[in-house]
Amino acid sequence: MRATPFFLAILSTMTPSLVIGQETTTYPPLPGETGTYPPTPPETPPPENVIQAILSGIGSGFLGTQNFPPIHHWPEEEGLAYENVTFTSEDGVSCSGWFIPAQGSDKIIIANHPRWFNRAGIPEYSEADARAPGSWWAVNFVPDYKILHDAGYNILAYDYRNHGLTDSTYAHTLGLLEAHDVAASLRYVRSREDTKHMKIGLFSRCVGANANLHASTLYPELFENVQAQVFAQPLTVRVRMSRIMEYAGISDDYSEAVSDSIRNTTGYGFADYELVPLAEHVQIPTFVFQVHDDFNTRPSDVQSVFDAIPIEDKKLYWIQGTNRRWHAYSWFQEHPEQVVDWFDRLMV
Repeated sequence: MRATPFFLAILSTMTPSLVIGQETTTYPPLPGETGTYPPTPPETPPPENVIQAILSGIGSGFLGTQNFPPIHHWPEEEGLAYENVTFTSEDGVSCSGWFIPAQGSDKIIIANHPRWFNRAGIPEYSEADARAPGSWWAVNFVPDYKILHDAGYNILAYDYRNHGLTDSTYAHTLGLLEAHDVAASLRYVRSREDTKHMKIGLFSRCVGANANLHASTLYPELFENVQAQVFAQPLTVRVRMSRIMEYAGISDDYSEAVSDSIRNTTGYGFADYELVPLAEHVQIPTFVFQVHDDFNTRPSDVQSVFDAIPIEDKKLYWIQGTNRRWHAYSWFQEHPEQVVDWFDRLMV
């Protein structure tokens, strides 16, 4: 059986208060794209040998030895002064990042990036090599830091493990071990003479949001003076894998086998990656935004995480007009007001 771009993508990616999005923009198809998005499941399930190859590929996709893209944009492109910094997590991972100062400000945002990205964003891929099916265009995060800097915020943007210039480890755990890097970033901010008394906000996307949630459960003492957080597209591993199985035409009966495949690589199965139990402990005002029709997940997953947050000062915003996951990562540049207003209101 010849591997299609979608199957190649599968093997390479093994990855109360309510405001409804009102975007009127309809994002056009990408130039030259040939696939159908969301993918059309096959009329009949694939043969057992193909299913087993997919299950094995899912587990292999969590190996930390994958080479994700290098840093490809720099703060000077937006006229930002910065300092190259490093700090070390509790389990010995050396994290690399940028500190971007805002003169006279006593507020700092720590940026936690998505999987496959780094602090600078992600370069363009081919359609067949897309990190997430349907999303392969370049995203540059440096303009995000310019927006936040000009709004009066210092920035710490860094690469968590297995990404950018930070150390590699044995596996990608989609937030579990990456939580130690989030904790290290908070300790680092409190260790610098020029930042240790600053008000802290967190801007965390995808696995960065997952890691943020895991860290706040593992290290609650580090979050005591975090005043606001923004999550873009937190993603439950079980739900993401169920979508991959659906589009591949694989029965839910293989769900436990998928969990075992991931556990064989990372040491953790589906139950360890659940986000709702973590959200139940959140005590920080939280703004969540998500592409509503993102076919890599289900709206109910993000809604359940949001609903589990037990405080009143929270907000959920649905981005409409697209089903491509990457559009959430450029949304802030297109519509910065909501995020900036969230931080401005809370970090006073």
